[in-house]
Formats: sequence, C-alpha cells, structure tokens
Amino acid sequence: VLHDSLTPTDEASLRAAASGTDVQFRDVTDRFTFPEWMSEEERAKIPAKLFLAGHNWGIGYRHMSRFFCHGLFDLPEMQEVEYYWRLDADSILLEPVPYDIFQRLADSGKQYGYMVVTQEDAAVVKGLWNATKTYLEREGIKPTFLANHMSPSGEWNRDMYYTNFEVSSLAFWRSEAY
Repeated sequence: VLHDSLTPTDEASLRAAASGTDVQFRDVTDRFTFPEWMSEEERAKIPAKLFLAGHNWGIGYRHMSRFFCHGLFDLPEMQEVEYYWRLDADSILLEPVPYDIFQRLADSGKQYGYMVVTQEDAAVVKGLWNATKTYLEREGIKPTFLANHMSPSGEWNRDMYYTNFEVSSLAFWRSEAY
C-alpha cells in the first residue's frame, strides 16, 4: 500500500482487514518533490495553487500526479511487482471482486485497465497537445492509438484516462518505449 498519510493505527486496521495476506506499506511522501534538474528560480515561479476547471490544484496534488506517471515504477518496493492496482483514497468497491483481477488482465493479453475516459476541461490541458505533437515528431513516434481520440479536424479531442482507478502490467511502464 503506497500512501502519504497513513498512521500506525490505519496500517494496523488495514492489516486486520487483509488478514491472511502479506500487506506492506510504503510512505511515498519523500517522492513528492520537484525534479532535481529544476532550479530554485524555476521552482519559485510555480504557484502554490492553480485554480482550473473549478478546482484548486495544490503543489501536493501535482507532485502526486508526477509520481504516478514516473516515480512509482522506480520504487525499489515495486521492482518485484508484475501488476499494480491503483485506487485513490476515495475509491470504493461496492462488493468483493469474484476473480483475480491481475490474472484476468494477464489471461486477456491486456496491459492496462481503467474505469472511465472523459473529456478534460480545456484550461486544465492547455498546451499539452502542442507539447505532445512536438515530442512525437522529435522522437519519430507514430502512435497507433491516437486515432480514437482525435476530432474530425485532426486535433486531440481532450479525452483523458482517469487514473484514480486503474490496473496495469508494469512491463509497459518499464519498457524502452515508455
């Protein structure tokens, strides 16, 4: 269980609820930092809060987002893990899952499962499509999946995979392509 705020009491409660399993905990607060290559001057320019799409996005939330798209896969504790299942603190399973979710992913030949794709607010992703196009062109990458997420004019339609409830094979995230 990766977390940034569980107390020993919380951990004991979760261990009791998961009796018969080898549940382990890792506080990842130390990973919620700015990249080492970023200067103090650059860091000082980053607002503590961003108000976009009706939400206040604090620095902690943005560190968490960066961690889940990069730092998670580099954790020593994750090196022996083949699959992971991400559930945000507000995720709720309404009933027991009657099968091994990781085995189902493997048996189906899939590498990623998610709950929802939705269109993101334009203000939240401002500049992302241009940066993505520049990166793809520079690296000579020809993605095969983008056609499903393009408008008739050939621009990205702002589809976003919500990652607060996802399951994935770590093989892709550790690959040269990623």
